[in-house]
Amino acid sequence: MGKFWIAALKATGPVAVVAFLLSLTLQQLFRTEIIHLFDSEQRFIIIMIVLTGVFICLFGAIVVHKDKQSSSPQNDKDMASKSVTITDTKINGDFVMGDKNEVKKEDE
Repeated sequence: MGKFWIAALKATGPVAVVAFLLSLTLQQLFRTEIIHLFDSEQRFIIIMIVLTGVFICLFGAIVVHKDKQSSSPQNDKDMASKSVTITDTKINGDFVMGDKNEVKKEDE
């Protein structure tokens, strides 16, 4: 799996998996040895069937992924709009905000 597919998987999830599998299938289907088995009319029919199948698979993966993404309880937009205000509070010990990375003090 190349860098492109890894980045696509991070960005789109299951849509990238479907596209990757279709890509592998098409590479095998359109090899020279296989293409020479069919005449031009049969090739045209095969190409039309494959294109229709690719369109249906990708469209279905996008719709399913979009439905799952929109039904998730936490969206980035919702998280960005939430804020917390703390007043009249004493905090003993270390207090970490943000991405919760620990910062070591230089005197230790």
